[in-house]
Amino acid sequence: MTSAPSHDGRRFDGPISVTQMAAMLRLSRSRLYQLIAEGVFLPPERDPRTGRPFYPPDVQQQNMEIRQGNVGANGELRLFYRPRQRHETDAPLPPPCYDSTTGSGSYRELLVAMKQLGLKGVSTKDIEEAVRSCFPKGLEGQDEGDVIRSCYRFLRESRGDEEVSILD
Repeated sequence: MTSAPSHDGRRFDGPISVTQMAAMLRLSRSRLYQLIAEGVFLPPERDPRTGRPFYPPDVQQQNMEIRQGNVGANGELRLFYRPRQRHETDAPLPPPCYDSTTGSGSYRELLVAMKQLGLKGVSTKDIEEAVRSCFPKGLEGQDEGDVIRSCYRFLRESRGDEEVSILD
């Protein structure tokens, strides 16, 4: 596959996921989908076999040009604000699965995900052990899907579960 050069010298070498495209555009996935629905950004293509959305290099380049040029694919002017710069005095960002309702760091969302995946009897301490073991440097910058998958595998292996899983 050939790579498409951008006007700033960046090369787009192959297809990427919607999450990666959103990160390149400095948007959340949900905001990217909103802007796609409004016609501002180009939508992803879909793999004919799996139906999974992806962005080929040429569409990546076009979306980056839309972001930098402030004119949407629909031809409308759209101003994008620069993300705020974090300062040393700012509080650290919570990890993606952090329970923001209690602020306790109990990983409530991750605990719910493990139970939905069939791991019964999992406790907060189990989740904390899995996170410490799988991500010794912390969860900052980690994809939530990767966190769930890694913790699920860790917990299943630590319990001795031998069943085949959809996450393997």
